[in-house]
Amino acid sequence: MGVSGGWGGGADVGLAAAGAWRRLEVKASVVAGGMRAGATGRGGWVVQLAPDAFATLFAQESEASPNIANVQKYIRALKERLLPLMEEASKATIKSWLGRESIDVKYATGTMVIEFSAKLVFSHDPKQSSNKLGDLFFSFVRGLLFVPLNIPGTIYPKCLKDRRKALSIIRRTVKDRLSSHGRWRLHDDFLSHVMQEMNKEKFLTEDFMIQLIFGLLFVSFDSVSMALTLALMFLEENPRALQELADEHESIIKQRAISNSPITWKEYKSMPFTLQVIHESLRLGNISPELFRRTKTEVE
Repeated sequence: MGVSGGWGGGADVGLAAAGAWRRLEVKASVVAGGMRAGATGRGGWVVQLAPDAFATLFAQESEASPNIANVQKYIRALKERLLPLMEEASKATIKSWLGRESIDVKYATGTMVIEFSAKLVFSHDPKQSSNKLGDLFFSFVRGLLFVPLNIPGTIYPKCLKDRRKALSIIRRTVKDRLSSHGRWRLHDDFLSHVMQEMNKEKFLTEDFMIQLIFGLLFVSFDSVSMALTLALMFLEENPRALQELADEHESIIKQRAISNSPITWKEYKSMPFTLQVIHESLRLGNISPELFRRTKTEVE
């Protein structure tokens, strides 16, 4: 990466990625940053730009990539059933930690999240696959941190190989659903919600659904496992915060008619300190890949 001096707190940057150079302008101006952030989105003059390797691995150059935002309604449709299921999975994972001398929290929570997400998104049963999705995604994430050169014996080729394995698992499920003559309606998962709209939305193609599911699994796996790991570390270092968190949860349990009933969306929204802990963990930890912004028109 080469940097040359600029004006107004900015600099011109040459970004090398996959053999190509892109010129970037880095601005430290709060006003300029605010203007550009406000112009990002549908109809704006600024679009997000991921590093070339990241965009390639997630097929962001495909025709369906602009329609990613349109799938939020299918995700929101699952939020009510998401909380109690997540609570059940979390309790089972924590119970499995009992009696163990040490825990690799990042790996344990990552495995929990990927298995939970895969079941919710496309009813994946890990017992029916020879490859563990969690291990494939851990390998994939490691590859994102390396130079995207396909040199045998290095991390990046293994990243590509494990990505293909994960996509193969997803593709097999999508193809089976599409050829099931309507029996896919028996599945109450995200994929079935999306397939119901295939005749209404032209962008909902087989390839788009495969890439979408892969992307959803990645963002849930990497971001949630990192946030949970950081939250546990921060709470261990701050006993007062841990006690306040426990008091807030105990207060909600005492207000229930049945103490061991599953958590509800209303209860989740009534946890101000819990939400603060989550937000602070997200603020202190960088859980998202590096993203730039690209202008679609000349700006002065």
